[in-house]
Amino acid sequence: MKCFSSPEGDHITLINVYRASDEFVEKIKQGNDKEKTEKKLRKWCKENFINSRSLRHARDIHSQIRRHAEQMGLCVASCGDDMLQFRRCLAASFFLNAALKQPEGTYRYEFTLKSSMIQFGWCFMIYGCACVWKCFPVSLHNENFKCICNQMTGQLASGQSVRIHPSSVLFRTKPECIIFNELVQTNHCYIRNITRIDFLWLPELAPQYYAVQN
Repeated sequence: MKCFSSPEGDHITLINVYRASDEFVEKIKQGNDKEKTEKKLRKWCKENFINSRSLRHARDIHSQIRRHAEQMGLCVASCGDDMLQFRRCLAASFFLNAALKQPEGTYRYEFTLKSSMIQFGWCFMIYGCACVWKCFPVSLHNENFKCICNQMTGQLASGQSVRIHPSSVLFRTKPECIIFNELVQTNHCYIRNITRIDFLWLPELAPQYYAVQN
């Protein structure tokens, strides 16, 4: 999995895995029937330490989502290599699951995960990816910059303390602000499926929660 890992986080790492598998399938499917293609894909997964069953499940879901999006008349387009655009889409989807790094190296987030929130987040993310989001950079010279920083720090530092799970590609880097979509409770409370974000995106993409106080 190391060859697929992204410094931006787990979601983009998973995208890299999916794209690599897709390229592999495109190369081998010519001249091979479906059964042989699946067999070679399983071998590729084994060589790259990937769970073939999980990958097949992801490919099936992708096909279903694409089919539904096309039936609804949505413009299906890829962000390509513009992962900034994709990370902003994730931030807009999982803004309730944003966490800010604390001085001791742990993270704090405001809300408790609920299944309805997760479902809403994934649907929002899928819609955003299908419609291709535009990126609007936030100026660091904005007069509200200090106000945003103070308020964001207060909101994201007032909730539950969590740690990045050791399986995450961001376990050692520990970025300042992240979003996540899985909470794991063992001896400690861990978060998984993490992506690095800029916390200034949150008041822009989710002003209904991260509103700037005047």
